[in-house]
Amino acid sequence: MCGDCSGRSSKTGECAPAPCEYPRATCCGTRTKIIVGSTFECSAGDDSDPPPSTLCAPSCCPSSGGYWSEWSDGGACPTSCGSCSQKTQRRVCLSPSSCPCRGADSREVNCGIGVCYFPLDSCCAGFSATVIDNAHACGPQPNYTTPYAPYDPTCSETCCAETGIWSEWTTDPMQCRDYCGSCGNQTKTRECLSEANGCPCAGPTTLTEPCGVGVCYFPRLSCCPGFTATVINNAHACGPLPTQVAEPEKINTCGVDCCPSAGIWGEWTTAIACNDTCGSCGTTTRSRVCLSLQYGCGCTGAATDSQPCASSVCLYPRASCCPGYKKTIDVATKSFFCGPLPTTPAFNPEQTTCCDPENIGLWNQWTAWTTCSASCGGCGTQTRNRTCASEPYGCPCVDDKVETRICGQAACTTGTPCCSGKYLATGYDGAQYCQANTPEVCPGTWTAWTAAPGATCNDTCGNCGIISMQRYCFPSGCQCSGAFTSQQPCANSVCLFPRASCCAPYKKTIDIPTKSFYCG
Repeated sequence: MCGDCSGRSSKTGECAPAPCEYPRATCCGTRTKIIVGSTFECSAGDDSDPPPSTLCAPSCCPSSGGYWSEWSDGGACPTSCGSCSQKTQRRVCLSPSSCPCRGADSREVNCGIGVCYFPLDSCCAGFSATVIDNAHACGPQPNYTTPYAPYDPTCSETCCAETGIWSEWTTDPMQCRDYCGSCGNQTKTRECLSEANGCPCAGPTTLTEPCGVGVCYFPRLSCCPGFTATVINNAHACGPLPTQVAEPEKINTCGVDCCPSAGIWGEWTTAIACNDTCGSCGTTTRSRVCLSLQYGCGCTGAATDSQPCASSVCLYPRASCCPGYKKTIDVATKSFFCGPLPTTPAFNPEQTTCCDPENIGLWNQWTAWTTCSASCGGCGTQTRNRTCASEPYGCPCVDDKVETRICGQAACTTGTPCCSGKYLATGYDGAQYCQANTPEVCPGTWTAWTAAPGATCNDTCGNCGIISMQRYCFPSGCQCSGAFTSQQPCANSVCLFPRASCCAPYKKTIDIPTKSFYCG
């Protein structure tokens, strides 16, 4: 049987929205005259309730707290444009008093954010005309986020992470069968660790995807047959790569008793590059991700931020600096710039003990790989780094901050092909390269012989010519017996006098269907 109803049992609403006639004020209080349809009305206050709920009292109370309703709309906006006003949105706690909700039950949100038309200013102070969700609006607008706490009708005494708890991925084969060109595939497998406790996982258990997707260098083909050189994630790679189903956002509110006061943000990254080159005329946009949202704790502040960029002085015929900026000298470097330069507030996060429930910390994204320290033999290494986003808040991370891998895997053409501890392997095209582990033993299959790229016959008749041929062994990294290249006779048409009809050991032969001679 369900418990008490949520929300108010009675309320007082506004009425008579028509504007008053002189000498009365047109609209009462903070209400303003707006157009609704084709008539004038006075704007309304917050007269809305959160939507009704059919939730019965749950059999358990999550450690993250009770269940909130959706936010109410907040009623009509006092103003119709310019992002000049705010309205109050409310929500109610749907669970009984034995399972109280955490967080505020009301919030102020900007409303009427559309751009105003002349003679009004486009936007109120603090906002400027931009595009939000493909519509002209006044921004930037805050990112209104709330803790993730959905009602789960199958709730039991066992608290489950929303996406389950996965093991780390393992790969088979352990190393890629080739190091470039998208020539190899690897299958990743993982196990749902929480399933034994009655908590299923969301997402695939296996993924098969190309490996070694970087572009190969001459004399190898750039990419394996079926792939072409392109740019993927701002790096040269061989594609197209298969589209993988996006992983569900990791959400685990089990055991969460408190939240950081402002959440835990990831680092800022550039979302839109600078759109100009000088004069502080450009704008760049950066973004960040609320990492603590994965355990039900929202963040305070904006997820995106735009700042002026390209502060160097423009050359004639452009004005030195755009309006609002002046040519200024930097005494230290003895150079000019268009100032003032944007300022970045100091990063002083509030210390907290409200860390992630797994106590493994929250990481920022990996940086790009560094340049390889060697060009061949698998002698080189390259590294990438990541920083612990939650550490400045008082929540240290578990696992490595630096990752290293071997590189420069093309076999050396002078001296020893591979560095000590590396193993020589052969690609689909006969190119040799070096691997960290013993090459996999697997039978390959030859393709048909084809003319080598750019090869032409060096004669015109009698099977007297020679042409360079090649064939490929697939899968790359597996073994085929025989040669990858050969020289084969070509130009089998019969030669005319005074040349002999055919070069030895070939003889003039007739093709009955076409009634023509050839050297065979």
